[in-house]
Amino acid sequence: HYAIMASQNNIPAIIIGGPEILPTLPGGVLPGTDQSSNVPADSLERWNQILVELRQNYSGQIFWAIPSDQLESAPDFLNNVDQIYVLFSEPISSVSGASQEDLNNSAAGLLDMQVYPLYEEFQRPIIVGIYYPSVKDASMGCQNPEDACEYFDYSEPVDIEEQAKIYTALLSSCNERAWINGFISRGYFASVTIQD
Repeated sequence: HYAIMASQNNIPAIIIGGPEILPTLPGGVLPGTDQSSNVPADSLERWNQILVELRQNYSGQIFWAIPSDQLESAPDFLNNVDQIYVLFSEPISSVSGASQEDLNNSAAGLLDMQVYPLYEEFQRPIIVGIYYPSVKDASMGCQNPEDACEYFDYSEPVDIEEQAKIYTALLSSCNERAWINGFISRGYFASVTIQD
C-alpha cells in the first residue's frame, strides 16, 4: 500500500486521482470510447472508504488530481482531501501567435471561470499543474497526450518563445490569485527532442 510506504518514509504528501481513474467515478466511460464503464452505484462511497483508509495509514497531506475538463463534475468527496491538484492544459488562445497580453487575459479568465468555482465549492487549496510543450501553437491546446485530445505531433517546429509566453501568462495569473497555492510544470520528457 503506497500510503504505508509514504508514511514510513516521511513523505509529506501523496497525490491520488487523475485521468486514469475517471472510469471509476459516476458516469465513467471506458477510455477512448463512449461505452459506460459500469461503475458500481456505490462508487462514491467506495472512494470515501479509500480516503478513510488512507487517513488511517498516512498522516501527510492528500492531494486529489483532477483534469481541468472535469472540474464541473468534481466528486463530493473532495471535501475529504487536503488540496486539489488541477491538471491544466486548456487552450489559452484561439489564434496562432497570440500576444503576451492576450495570453495573460485568457489565462486569468480561464482560472477565474473554471478553477475558482472548484475552490469556492470545496474551500481547499488549489495547485495548478500545467502542460504545454515547447512547440508552435501549444497555446491553442488539444496537444496533451494524457487526455482524449488527438496525440500531439512532435515533428512540429520547436517554439520555446511561445512556451515561455504561456508560462509567463499562467505563472502571473496564478501568482495574482491568493486561492492558488502552487504551480507545477508537467510533462517534461527527457528522451524527446523537444526543448522543454
